[in-house]
Amino acid sequence: MLLVITDVTNTKEVERLKAIDQLKTEFVANISHELKTPLAAIKAYAETILMSIEMLDQQTLNEFVQIIYKESQHLESILEGLLDFSKLEQRMMTLEKTTFDLTGLVRETMRSIEELARSKQVRLELLTKEPVLIRADQKRIKQVITNLVNNGIKYSKEDSQEKYVRVRIERKGDKVLIEISDNGLGIPKEYHEKVFERFFRVGTVMDHRVEGTGLGLTIAKQIVELHGGRIWLESEPNVGTTVFVELPVGDER
Repeated sequence: MLLVITDVTNTKEVERLKAIDQLKTEFVANISHELKTPLAAIKAYAETILMSIEMLDQQTLNEFVQIIYKESQHLESILEGLLDFSKLEQRMMTLEKTTFDLTGLVRETMRSIEELARSKQVRLELLTKEPVLIRADQKRIKQVITNLVNNGIKYSKEDSQEKYVRVRIERKGDKVLIEISDNGLGIPKEYHEKVFERFFRVGTVMDHRVEGTGLGLTIAKQIVELHGGRIWLESEPNVGTTVFVELPVGDER
């Protein structure tokens, strides 16, 4: 009888590092593409204005400037995401907590992205009407809500006649639970945990047409955990996704 014992610890570690390197490579390529898209638009419209400004009527000029402004905002949001990710990775992000109405914040956030929802024919619904007070960093919680609602809009099914993203807020003792649900593409079970990992982008396995850096859910998870909360999801392909965010209510004084 021959017994062979092999230590595969180093092999597994090498495989893990290789996988991370591959994800980083894909991430850099994706970021490069995301940066080039708004930059190309800004450059093209700015060059047209410079070369043809005397021939452009006021309406056309206004349209070109609006496009340049919109693309510069897109570029700014990408860079802000990268900076936030860097701060979180280096544990340099600090929270500025205040007491505020979470329901009001979600309502305001949904209003700010109504244009995107309309362009995708997605109906936004806030199912909670009563105020829910919480002590947290208002700016960062809004960032989390914006990302999750945006994902519900972006990953909607194009051929669906009725598309929606619904938000429900519920106070449970010293916790508050936020549910963001949609009837979009959904996520296969094997990716339920991976979507929150660094550099992983669900669009690479679900829909290549969806723009994004792949950092949104990673940043959202770290912001929630920085508040002492947790985030998870339930999803089924072609049925939809529900993301749960549980946060401590905090000291309301």
